[in-house]
Amino acid sequence: PILGSKISTLAELAHTGGPNKRPRLMAAPDGFADSRPITAPTYEREDLIRIINQSLRALGFESVANHLQQESKIALESEDIIAFRTAVEEGQWDKACQLLSTVQQSLLPEDLRNVTALLYREKFLELLDGGHVRGALACLRQDLQPVLGDRALLHRMGHALIARDMAALKEVFSWPGVPANRHKLLHALEHGPCSRFLLPAHRLDRLVRQALQAQRAACLYHNLDTSAMSLLYDHHCHRGVIPQSVVATLVQHDDEVWYLQFSHSGRQLATCSKDGRCIIWDVASHEALHTLSGHITEVEYCDWSPDDARLLTCGARLDKTIIVWCTATGEQLRRLVHHEHSVTCLAWLPSGDHFLSASVDQKLVLWSSETYTPVHTWTPLRISSMATTVTGRLVAVCHEHKIHVIDLATREELFCQAEISSVTSVCVSRDGKEALVGLLNGELHLWNIDKGLIPVRKFSGHTNGRYILRACFGGVGEDFVVCGSEDGRIHIWHRATGKLLDSIGAHVGSVNAVAWSPLDHTLMASAGDDAEVRLWGPGSSGETREQGSESLCGVLDGEVCLDGDTKKRHRSP
Repeated sequence: PILGSKISTLAELAHTGGPNKRPRLMAAPDGFADSRPITAPTYEREDLIRIINQSLRALGFESVANHLQQESKIALESEDIIAFRTAVEEGQWDKACQLLSTVQQSLLPEDLRNVTALLYREKFLELLDGGHVRGALACLRQDLQPVLGDRALLHRMGHALIARDMAALKEVFSWPGVPANRHKLLHALEHGPCSRFLLPAHRLDRLVRQALQAQRAACLYHNLDTSAMSLLYDHHCHRGVIPQSVVATLVQHDDEVWYLQFSHSGRQLATCSKDGRCIIWDVASHEALHTLSGHITEVEYCDWSPDDARLLTCGARLDKTIIVWCTATGEQLRRLVHHEHSVTCLAWLPSGDHFLSASVDQKLVLWSSETYTPVHTWTPLRISSMATTVTGRLVAVCHEHKIHVIDLATREELFCQAEISSVTSVCVSRDGKEALVGLLNGELHLWNIDKGLIPVRKFSGHTNGRYILRACFGGVGEDFVVCGSEDGRIHIWHRATGKLLDSIGAHVGSVNAVAWSPLDHTLMASAGDDAEVRLWGPGSSGETREQGSESLCGVLDGEVCLDGDTKKRHRSP
């Protein structure tokens, strides 16, 4: 009874902000508040009441919804609209088209014609599917021909009718059959031109999701699961949710650390060093699990298999080998010698059945991970860095300032794009739609690789003109772009806007690589010239700068030789 007595004023409360019509403030729990008053809404009061009515019924409050409808005198849908829905659901297409002229309200003439064509197209397909050829022919001539603007499609439907080729029409229109397509058609009308009078199902849920997505997009420091966002206050992540403080320093390497990579589980970390070793660390305990020694020179790169059971490593300069390691025991499984020069990078395919290797010998080789034999070779491609996507593509950057995208199923190149400077590194997003490319001009370029190579955004502010620095995406939704710098700092940008969020003093000398944990989205790792690996967690950026302030005056003198885009540093005496 109490709920029923209150529901009659629900729309007015939503419209004015309260019974006293005073401006309201929406305060966040951490003390942030939006001080702007709630202004008069730009939506129709009737629309709001209809959406509330629909949501109450979806929640099971039928009697409350009926009371709202009675008090407001605004129905969820009129009798004509209900009749139109019923006609579509029952396949009464002539009746549906007649009712459309009654309920169409604000439809533009072109939209009205298109909706009518959709209804009659469904009538045509159902008649032909049911074997009523004469009826389908009459529908095509009398109903569809006056309203269907695509004459080529009209002729194709006529040819299919003559040949009685229903399979071809099902393929053209993605037609699943009578019951399923009626529901599909009604859904398309609800979310298309008829949404003004056909209220889409779960409309309030959709509006809430859109509001949460908009708040997330506006939050520069967002690093939380969307399910953790509340409806009771405006969302705001504070700066401390991104890694800024040193959690641990791993110090078993004897020389510059050039690369590092978390396992797919996020429980282990592999680091590659100029000292000729690759070390596998336990992330939780910060202990070294295995020290992998097998290369005759520096260890340039490594890559975890999709199941984390194997690790690939390659050496630099005179070392032409690829070594396959068992990550559980640290034992060497295979030693592969195929390239004629040093191997620059490695990449597993998502299936785990194959992996790739690239070399200064200008060969890109596809290997079987079962037999450890080459199965395909692309040449000439002098690749300096590469990454595979979940969509089955390879993104590779070359010595010749080019980006290549290759379809690994067909083994054909899809796209190729020249860059403005020497390209040294690449990583891809989890969804395989974007690639982040590092350049020696001090910029990172974000490319859309889904339907071509389309430039998206540039990131700058770090120093990169001499060495290979490997960047990464970061955060729970990969909302951050992270890269080291030759001045010993780590830079973090907001991916969607390109805004620099933080610059953290991290190492003495260059920060050669960064990696973000796939398990703990507040954990990041960095590798530096100071032979240290650092793990970073949330905290005060001020504290972090004090810890890393020595990096501003401690950059080592040196020089780089880009021998096949591999970094060869020599400390000055």
